[in-house]
Amino acid sequence: MGAGAADTLKLKSGDLGVVVSSPGKAFACAAWIANHAFPAARKGDVHEVRHLRQQVERTLKGETPGVDCPKNLQSVPGITNAGPLGPGGDLYRFYDKLLNATATQAEKIDVSQRALQELGLGHLTVKDLPTLRQQLKDAQKPSTPPTEKDAKQVTEQKPEVKQIEKETAAQQKVEDEKKKAEQEKKRRALEEAKKALEEAKRAASGIDDLERKGEQVSKKPSLAGAMTKQIPE
Repeated sequence: MGAGAADTLKLKSGDLGVVVSSPGKAFACAAWIANHAFPAARKGDVHEVRHLRQQVERTLKGETPGVDCPKNLQSVPGITNAGPLGPGGDLYRFYDKLLNATATQAEKIDVSQRALQELGLGHLTVKDLPTLRQQLKDAQKPSTPPTEKDAKQVTEQKPEVKQIEKETAAQQKVEDEKKKAEQEKKRRALEEAKKALEEAKRAASGIDDLERKGEQVSKKPSLAGAMTKQIPE
């Protein structure tokens, strides 16, 4: 939809049916909606990100979004230099790709959160990564082998004492193997948690980068075409 059709845009800007005569205000509303996708993505809320993407696209097409934009939004200057708002225009393609990429990162965070929940470590966050790495390092240290008794001392023991010690040693071996298995289980859980948190950290970094691109275009719409090319497929 080009700038010449601006008088047909209707947005739910506080009051349903308010005619927005400026494409700059229409764009400002779309950019305002899009900005809310990034906090949702950081929480792994894929559904909310996709919902907001739909509202942005509806706004750019001149349809009434299902989101209330603030009444005091200022018209964005230079919007006429960015081409048409609707499908086929740089701004529409930019926000479509931007928010699709944001949803992809949100999915990664959601998967990481689910993995942590299954491990019983849902309380962990990216901030816990340094502690987790240290715990893994400690868990990988070889345990000190038990001190064996002097062979001569064992030889000089009475048969009944030897039997008791033999049974005790067998029991201790079972307990040691059980403890070793528990430690290995814990180590594997920590390793999986570390992988999940590292993936979440990478996704959060990706969201930060996408948010910066969105902010740049919201201030200077004419950058949409160039910025779209910088968004990963």
